[in-house]
Amino acid sequence: MVISDMAMTQSDLRRWWGVGALGVAVVMLMGGETLLKGHLSPLGFVLYWAICFFATGIAIILAFAEVRAVQRNARQQHRALFDSTLKQIEAEARTRGEPEPNHHPPAPPASPGA
Repeated sequence: MVISDMAMTQSDLRRWWGVGALGVAVVMLMGGETLLKGHLSPLGFVLYWAICFFATGIAIILAFAEVRAVQRNARQQHRALFDSTLKQIEAEARTRGEPEPNHHPPAPPASPGA
């Protein structure tokens, strides 16, 4: 089954691995609490739940990595939007003949009574 013709980004890969790890943990939780309850040896019990815990930990780590990536992307987009808007305002000011935003207009002359 082809989802799309586009290449997978790192974010896509992180999300798919996170969904997979979480899916493994959920299936193991359900299986361990229903089908395998009371049927595992003590060592099997510890190994089974250690693997479930590991899968859950991987899903959590991938979720935090995705949050950081989304925040970084939003910060970059915000900065790019700010820069392009500022450039557009400066260009419009130049076409109208207004002074540059960094230049202050000349101060009014001091009044004779001051």
